[in-house]
Amino acid sequence: MKLLVVRHAIAMEREEFEFDARKKAKEKGVDPELLANDELRPLTADGVRKMRKNMQGLIRFVEEPDLMVTSPLVRAIQTAEILQASWSHLEATSVEELKPDSNPADFSKWLDTMKLSPDAIVVIIGHEPHLSSLVSWFLGGTSRPMVELKKGGACLIDFKAGVDKGRGRLSWLATPKMLAPKKIRPKK
Repeated sequence: MKLLVVRHAIAMEREEFEFDARKKAKEKGVDPELLANDELRPLTADGVRKMRKNMQGLIRFVEEPDLMVTSPLVRAIQTAEILQASWSHLEATSVEELKPDSNPADFSKWLDTMKLSPDAIVVIIGHEPHLSSLVSWFLGGTSRPMVELKKGGACLIDFKAGVDKGRGRLSWLATPKMLAPKKIRPKK
């Protein structure tokens, strides 16, 4: 199996989001905590634009996945929606096991319940530092981060003998700049 790990695109800064949410809550006369919940923090317009460019690189590097799984946080779901524009047959499944504070073993157990074929490709969308811990757990058996995914960045892990702690092999790791197509300027 192959696991394509994607960090969500650029989201609003936490402080800016909280300020805006509290202002809206005051205007609507609702509890500010309802609107200022960090799980609701969305992507920025720039984040959406850049992720669309990054998607062009992902479709060059990876065959069409069989399953798309995302954290239930808004910014991860919005990133999955961008990926769905190119992989239209996929519907993203939100799972608690990809929330930022979840344990890598919990996601591995969830993935095992899916009973996927050995040649399946699964794309997951989540958050840092959780994704770095998850990748490190799959590669080296430790959740101490060995890699860092930039916003909109990705990596591909290959599993030859089952998906579990320390069984993965890193095929590639790409920054957003590596994924986005280069503009070719004509020579003068």
